[in-house]
Amino acid sequence: MSDKRIKVIYFSTGGSEVRHANFSWRKFCLISIISFAIIMLVVGTVFAVFTDFYHNFKIESLSRVNTILTQQLSEMDNKVREMDKRMGELEMRDNDLRVFVNLPKIDEETWKVGAGGAYSNNDYELRFLSKETGDQTLAMNLLLDKIQRQIDLAQKSQKDIERAANEKKSLWAHTPSIQPVAGRISERFGMRLDPFIEKVQHHYGIDIPAEVGTKIHAAADGVVEEVQNSYLPNKGYGKYVVIDHGNGFKTKYAHLHASLVREGEVVKRWQVIAEVGNTGRSTGPHLHYEVHQNDRPVDPVKYIFN
Repeated sequence: MSDKRIKVIYFSTGGSEVRHANFSWRKFCLISIISFAIIMLVVGTVFAVFTDFYHNFKIESLSRVNTILTQQLSEMDNKVREMDKRMGELEMRDNDLRVFVNLPKIDEETWKVGAGGAYSNNDYELRFLSKETGDQTLAMNLLLDKIQRQIDLAQKSQKDIERAANEKKSLWAHTPSIQPVAGRISERFGMRLDPFIEKVQHHYGIDIPAEVGTKIHAAADGVVEEVQNSYLPNKGYGKYVVIDHGNGFKTKYAHLHASLVREGEVVKRWQVIAEVGNTGRSTGPHLHYEVHQNDRPVDPVKYIFN
């Protein structure tokens, strides 16, 4: 079998002369393969160089990002630990408030609210981090989880404190706590010599001398239970007002010149309810003031704080 020849036409270096070259088919194929191999080698080399450059650039960029993220993670860790410290301060303040409103303290174990244990949701992702970074991330997640639970507990406790405080405020508002008329107490609660019969008898309230017409104030919030405007001279309490404050407390204001409220009226502490007089069994103008707790007279001085 004869070897086929291939004629190749090309221009001379000057470009003005056309030349011819004859190659055998085998030689042409060999030259083509070698040329293709050289081209592929050059392309591969260039690609490898650029790929390696890109790879190194990417690694450097990721390294910078990793450094920044590590710094930010450390800063976040410090902030989370500061939050945990403040939660400890909030815990103490919360317990102080609970004591103030007569609620039991929340014990330390309850405040921990089940802190600790595995944080399995991120276990797979944490495997791709360094051990130090993974441990730090896990610890931060656990601490944040604990803080979130403590916040929920604190919010519930604050609602309990607010409710108890409102109840205490209402109780305080309805507890006798002021002297209805300013001035010296001339006769105290307890045994005394009755000026009318000159015998020792129990005095169920206190007497506060004042001029006729002096304003008398309600000792606490309540509802007017009784208003007595009719009386017999030198007999009993004369004109008087009784206020029911709830929670077992009632107050009585006697020997009045005039009452300024009506039965069933809602009154507030410091509200003017009557005027000092000299009615009934009285030796001179004064207020006779009684405090009853659960239907038993008690010493009014124990319920005067102003």
